[in-house]
Amino acid sequence: MKEDELKNLFIRGDCLTFDYTSTPKNFCYCEEKRKLYKKDILIKSKAAVLALENPPFHYFNNGVLLCSMFANNEALIQFKKLLRKKGYMLREERFYSSDNNKYDFVDMRAISDYACQAYPCDTDIRIVDLPSPEEFARSLFADNNICYTASKNENIDPQYRQFLALFSDGQFIVSDEYTQSSKLHDYLDVKDFCSKYKKYLYLRAVYVPANYIKELYKYAQKFDWYISEKEHMEKWKEKHTFRRDSKEAIKMNMYIDKLIQNNECLSVVNPLKNIMSPDRLKYAFFADGSLVIDENVPYWNQDDLCKELSKIFPNLTITIKTVPSPYIPEIYLWLLNHQKSAKQIYMEMLNDKIKYLQNNLQVSKTDAEKSILKSSGFASWDNIEQIDEAQARYLISLEKRKIKTAQELNRDYVIDEYRGCNI
Repeated sequence: MKEDELKNLFIRGDCLTFDYTSTPKNFCYCEEKRKLYKKDILIKSKAAVLALENPPFHYFNNGVLLCSMFANNEALIQFKKLLRKKGYMLREERFYSSDNNKYDFVDMRAISDYACQAYPCDTDIRIVDLPSPEEFARSLFADNNICYTASKNENIDPQYRQFLALFSDGQFIVSDEYTQSSKLHDYLDVKDFCSKYKKYLYLRAVYVPANYIKELYKYAQKFDWYISEKEHMEKWKEKHTFRRDSKEAIKMNMYIDKLIQNNECLSVVNPLKNIMSPDRLKYAFFADGSLVIDENVPYWNQDDLCKELSKIFPNLTITIKTVPSPYIPEIYLWLLNHQKSAKQIYMEMLNDKIKYLQNNLQVSKTDAEKSILKSSGFASWDNIEQIDEAQARYLISLEKRKIKTAQELNRDYVIDEYRGCNI
């Protein structure tokens, strides 16, 4: 989108949908505000009253709606419904720019970036006290609002109930344990949810403490569309896994048994950047060059994955083998009994750091353990025992990133962490 076109858009109207954390400056400003306030807060934009998550379209208060060529039609219909409900007019809908090129997500991002400059963060961003969990839940369910992630009428993976909730009016609530600066969880899990369920409208994610998410699902029990987590899980497994005595399950077990015999899985610890982790792209990579991948993964992702793995393992001849979706999680379950798990490897990394502190700083084991727990974001060793393999892979990736950064800066990151925890 040309600069003149951007200027004209903002001269004629105010953008109500831009991502107010789009630019590095605004993102850092909001992160600093989160750290500054000791109590739980909500961060909002005065201008972007209808702020969207990764906006696929933008609305201006003069009635102009600009749509990306990739915008999902169902999500667009929901947004127009929201506009009517809130009393906003829709005067003009554009899918093409002035030079007759279709808008794409780059144009949508350019609008957000421009808006961040047009409405400076120091005057646009406002801080709101977070209400109690009960009050927060009550406000979200007002006006017959439905929680889609807890609705028996939707087809959404129940695993996401642990850390987010999506509502029929587009309100998107996420646990603050999944922010980009989280020490414990991968914020990309939130992005994956949005990518997987594109037909829904997503207002800008609101990050709240984890107990608020639990309260939302507790409050949702009052409604007839609600499905319990247990029932939701059972219903999901019926559709997405094989019955143990079925022909498909027997065939899968024979396949996995043959695959893992005298064959080390090289992706128990993520061999690549986290954006290409086995939990995101649904694959398992083995020492014989077998790249077993979910058949639903797009071919371009398969190709990129193969190329990246070839760089890390140049001596292996990689063979792509696509399998039904239930195979990948089942492979990793079998591997728990055949080789060291990601959780075991992560625990060893933490114990090595404890010994390193004891040997190099002559601190007690108790002090070293407390420091390692704090720097890793855990309250106790019992909490670490409860993590699953996917989270362990993510945490190992974080540790590897810390090691690489420390080497580049010629720093001792273990000792730096210890000192940071004991200031």
